[in-house]
Parts: sequence; C-alpha cells; structure tokens
Amino acid sequence: MLKLWKKSALFTGKEMRVVSDKIKWTPQQEEAIKASADKLLVSASAGTGKTMVLVERVLDALTRKEKPLDISQLLVVTFTEAAAAEMRDRIGSSLLSRIKQNPSSPLKEQLLLLPKASISTLHSFCLEIIRRYFYLLDLDPAFSVAGEMEALLMQLEAWEALLQSYYDRENNQHFLNLLDSYGATVGDEKLGELVRKLYNFSRSQPFPEKWLAEVGSFYKGSSGKVKLRYWLDQLLLYLQEELAYMENLLSRGITLASSPNGPARYLDNLQQELEGIQALASSCRNKKWQQLRENWLAFSFAPLPPVRRDQADEFLKEQVKALRDEVKTIFKKHAESFFLRSLEDYSREVELVTPYIDTLLELTKAFHESYSQAKKEKRLLDFSDLEHYCLALLAEEKNGSLQPSPVARELQRQYRQVLVDEYQDINSVQETILQLLTSGTEHSPSLFMVGDVKQSIYRFRLAEPSLFLKKFHSFSTRVGSPCRRLHLTENFRCREEIVKAVNFLFAQLFSP
Repeated sequence: MLKLWKKSALFTGKEMRVVSDKIKWTPQQEEAIKASADKLLVSASAGTGKTMVLVERVLDALTRKEKPLDISQLLVVTFTEAAAAEMRDRIGSSLLSRIKQNPSSPLKEQLLLLPKASISTLHSFCLEIIRRYFYLLDLDPAFSVAGEMEALLMQLEAWEALLQSYYDRENNQHFLNLLDSYGATVGDEKLGELVRKLYNFSRSQPFPEKWLAEVGSFYKGSSGKVKLRYWLDQLLLYLQEELAYMENLLSRGITLASSPNGPARYLDNLQQELEGIQALASSCRNKKWQQLRENWLAFSFAPLPPVRRDQADEFLKEQVKALRDEVKTIFKKHAESFFLRSLEDYSREVELVTPYIDTLLELTKAFHESYSQAKKEKRLLDFSDLEHYCLALLAEEKNGSLQPSPVARELQRQYRQVLVDEYQDINSVQETILQLLTSGTEHSPSLFMVGDVKQSIYRFRLAEPSLFLKKFHSFSTRVGSPCRRLHLTENFRCREEIVKAVNFLFAQLFSP
C-alpha cells in the first residue's frame, strides 16, 4: 500500500506525502485517527483515504502509550466479505512493517492473534454470536445459512402454498377482492410480489410485527381526514423538493436570458413564474394543502413573447425554452396526479382501501409464518434471520424501552472499540444491534463510524442512509463532545480540476 502511494501522482492541490516510509497525514486525517468520543462519525468523501484512516485508527489503539488495546478487544465491521478480507490484510501488512522496524515490538503477539480478530461483515458477526449463544434461542444448533437464491426459491414455494390455502377457504371474499384489485390483469403473481416486498421491507426494521401493526394503524381509528394527515405530510415534503427543482430550472433560465445575446424578452415571464413557484413552495412549507391546491390549479404559463433571430442567440433561446418546458411538464404532471381530487375524495379513498390493507397485512403475517416454518424444517436461516436472532440475543425490554441484555453486556466487556466502515449502507436492524453493543452501560465500548452518504448504493438491499444523515446533523463538531462528527474532504485520487468539475456538476443535481 505504501508503494502504491509513493508511485502514484495523487492530487488535491496537495499530495499525500510519504516521508521515510511513513505517510504524512493531513490534519483532518490525523484528527480522525486520534480523536476520542463515545460516538464518532467521520464523513469521508471519495478518495480521502478513509480506509487507510480506519486501519491507522486500529493500529493507534494497539500501539498507544496509555492503555493500549489487544486486537481481540476490537470489533471491525465492513459491508462485504471482500472488504473485510482487505481490511485484515491491510492491518496485517501495517503490523508487519512496524515489527520489521522494531523486531522486539510487542506487536508480534497482535499479528499472531489477527486471524481470529473480529474483522468481518455484520452478518458474519451476527452468525458468530448466534452460534456462541444458540442455547438461548429456540434454534437447532445444526442450522445452515441459505444463499440468496435458495432463500428466494423457498419464499416462492411458501407463497404458492399459502396462496392455495387462501383459495381453498370458504370465507375468502376479502382475499379475492384484494386479488381482483392488485393482480387481476396479470394473475396472482403481482400480489405475490407485493406481499414479499412488504415482508422483506418489514424485516429491515428491528421489530417487523410492530412495524406492520403501525402501518395498519395509519388506516384505522380515526376519520379519513385525520388519517390523511400522515400521507399529506409526506406528499408535501416530496412537492417541496420538486418545487425547489423547478425553481432552480427557472433561475438558470433567467441567468441565460440575462446574459449577452440572451432572449431578454423572456425575462418578465420567467420572473413571474419563478415568483409563483416560490409562493407555492411557501404554502408547502406551511402545510397549507387547500391553499396549495387552489393556487396550483390556478397557475398558468403565459405564452412567451416572440424573439427574432437578430434579437438573441438562437442556442441560448432554445436552452431557455427547454428549461421552461421541463418546468411546465413537471408542473402539469403533479397537477394531474395530486390536485384534481379534493381532500374529501382522498378521505373516501383511504376509507375504501382500509379493508384491502387489512387483508394485505394478514397475508404478509401468514407468509412470514409459512416461510419461517419452511426454514425451520430445513434447518436454514436467511440473512435477515441472522440480524433478528442476534438482536433477540442482545436486547431486552425494561420499563418500555430497549436495553442491552446480559449477552450484550458481556460483549461490551469483551470489546472496547467498535469500528464500522461504509456506515451509510446499514439498515435499521443493524443500527439497533450496534447501539446495543455500544450504549446503555458503564462498560460500553466507543463507536467509530466512517462513511459517505453520497456513496450509498445499497437501497435495493434496504440500506437506510437517513441513519447516517441523522447523526451527521445532530452530532457536534466540538472537541470533547461525547457524540462528535469530523469531515475528510481532501481528495487524493483525482486532480483538483476534476474534483472541482464533479462538485460543480453534482451541486446542481443533488438535493437533501
């Protein structure tokens, strides 16, 4: 790794320097390596050397003068098996390098312990904990872990068996109504996809049954208008983002129309439309749905005045028109999707859909039981089982809140630091597991999290990047804060010109 850094031309405007076979860390990196906090979040952009920083933080824990740790006291969690293997290799290479410099170093013992160190994916860690404490679970100790394809085939078989049992029931009208509404044109496959999707998403939550019950509660217990509030709040957040995007398009159009040889005659229209969009955004922020609906439907785009070829550059004129046409298309689409019906219409629809939701949730719970029974008969666990069985071992409920169990407290005494790579890609179950391992007792180990929310690519595996963002916005930058955040922003992978160009482009595309 050191040779790679020496031979490569890696720029940020500065190079990461290597002096006497030692990396010269930037102040940001040095702080990320040395900083102490109960919970430390490092937001590390691409190319900032975050993996090297994490490795160096491990070595710092092993070699510091005051209370150095044993490698068995560290839990290092990565997202893939390949990343875990690479992490282990990097730590091993760094240990070897230091031992060569000082043959009498006590790090020889750490190198010998490295193969058994807890450096793995979170699923592998969960599997280890389940095997260690299987006697506390209603679980056959001879279980195996099903692969993704095997688990999918078992889900399909469980669904087919469940489907047949519902067809065979005498009082199954609610089921048939649901099937007619959500799968009539393509058979029952569509309903099967919907049930499995709902089931799999529920398994990304710490307590799936509780989550499903909460989903059902959105449709029950109140009048349609009261229940509608939840959906309207979510829709208003979405429309705020859409309006912000339309505002950005019109602002760019105004900039182009104001430029030399730009179609200046379009400016009055663009400015009036921008002010109208901003007024709609204000109604969104104030959650005034009725006012928003009335103003949206009343809004119109006046025809643009004619601009002769000798009055403006033709290319600039077409650019401005294209930006404005995109705004008009988005605006019309949302008018037709959301505002043609009144709140009373929406309320009636919520009431009408409630029985279908009840049946869908019933099917999802029955599918869970059927699939679980099939796995139990074959002595198999899938990946979500690993997380949930581990969570069951680590958690106990006291006074209505979740607390670390005796197993969790035992692990807290074993580990002094928990380090998580690619933190932006964890889900809610994994987050709960990490919190139970690092919170709630005086023996709690520290938690070091490194990642970059812009690199979250596992939404299809139910990663929840909002967990990263919540900490990013709530943690303090103050030295000494128990919950602290740091930033790595200097890129060593690309030339400065490339970084600036990419930042400029994505500043136009990214939204919160």
